[in-house]
Amino acid sequence: MLLLAVVMQPKDILRFAYILEKEGDAYRAITEYKRFLYYKPDADSIRYRIVYLYTREGLYGNAIDVMRTVIRKDSLYKETMGFLFYRAGIYDSVYTYWKDKKIGLIDLQKGKFREGLKKLGMKDISPPGMKSPVAGAFLSAIVPGLGRIYAGRVGDGVYTLLTIASTSYFAYSFYRENKNPGAYIFAGLSLFFYAGDIFGSYIAANMHNNMVKEKFIQRIEREVF
Repeated sequence: MLLLAVVMQPKDILRFAYILEKEGDAYRAITEYKRFLYYKPDADSIRYRIVYLYTREGLYGNAIDVMRTVIRKDSLYKETMGFLFYRAGIYDSVYTYWKDKKIGLIDLQKGKFREGLKKLGMKDISPPGMKSPVAGAFLSAIVPGLGRIYAGRVGDGVYTLLTIASTSYFAYSFYRENKNPGAYIFAGLSLFFYAGDIFGSYIAANMHNNMVKEKFIQRIEREVF
């Protein structure tokens, strides 16, 4: 097997790499493509194959490193580098390569929906509806669980309300019966759950916003790319 690897010609290496890629063995295919580049260092098309495989695996840093070795720095190179930095979340570097309306995607990622849609030429599309984390926390401070319901987590909100109501009820019952230790324990639990609900409602609103934002951007990306 070792002897076979030594005597393989570049065209055989390339053919083997194609087979590995077709079989879904991305990492071994990348190894063979890189070995082919040792014999054909000017083969930018093979570099793009490697970049594609790294991108498919979510290894954007590796893909960027390979792109930096591309010989021909043409429009395809700039588009690809911008895309890779965008996917990697390194938005400041995207501006170096993208000069067209696609930079509006960066505004969307930063939550500047109206600015981003304007740059993308999609002013007719409405920005996604977002929830205020502060409003969610405030609602739960008034009525336990209400902030979670506001964030779209109805089941959690109802469960939280029942939990706090039940512990508060037991605290009051023990207090009326002069069973102070039990009253203190359940009062402490009720306050703990109450404070946790306020904080949890703030987090729930943020999670809702992140989910809505991600789905919205994915929709826009399908139209841009």
